[in-house]
Amino acid sequence: SLYESVGPIPEEFYSKNLVSIPANVHEVTSDLEKAVSNADLVMVALPATAHKSILESMVPYLGKNEKVQYILLNPGRTFGALLARRIIDEQCPSPERVIPAEASTFVYTSRRFSENSAIILGVKDHVDIAAIPHTETSELVKKIRKTIYPQFVKADEGVLYTTGNNIAVIFHAALMVVGAQTIMDRIRLRRKGFDIRTDYYTYMATNGFVVAELEAIDEERIKIFEKLGIKVPSANEWLHASYGSYGTTLK
Repeated sequence: SLYESVGPIPEEFYSKNLVSIPANVHEVTSDLEKAVSNADLVMVALPATAHKSILESMVPYLGKNEKVQYILLNPGRTFGALLARRIIDEQCPSPERVIPAEASTFVYTSRRFSENSAIILGVKDHVDIAAIPHTETSELVKKIRKTIYPQFVKADEGVLYTTGNNIAVIFHAALMVVGAQTIMDRIRLRRKGFDIRTDYYTYMATNGFVVAELEAIDEERIKIFEKLGIKVPSANEWLHASYGSYGTTLK
């Protein structure tokens, strides 16, 4: 697994940086109908591979009340909101009352440090979101910024922008392909008992070949969306907007 390559975060890191924030949870349930049927906003925080199944599972319970319900994919990745719109239109009893939307990225920077635990390393400064139809985006942003996340902002160009700004294509998918051999090498070393402390992303970021390949893929992403009339930020610009990072290259 990738976890074997990346390795756990040392205990001294998260023990020193742990922050406890109290929260009032109205209800915890495994009953999907109870969870979503009366919700004003449903936050789907799952990998893109799970979007289709969770949407198909919840749509029978949506749109049954007079109020509008928003379904926000965190993040939508590539056209997640478009997939949600199609499923809602085809399977929801009252599709006009259910508005799918997508975030361009996950608001948290997080990482798994054991098989069943994760840690939040940071919170992004800026996350674009867009709904389908786009006329509903402003209302959705208002709801979220008022009650949950002030980092969420309206993507004026709509879902084309949030999808084009899917930086995981560069930092996750492309990195896994380009760095496949390194991942496998690190897994083999771990299985043999070697203690590899260097974080995988730190290790790969210092590899000139890997950085050059990621920048070439990023340039192609930008050009594709330029053809669609959408100006998306480069990976460097995204890092600056999300984390306040500076640099002229990805290295």
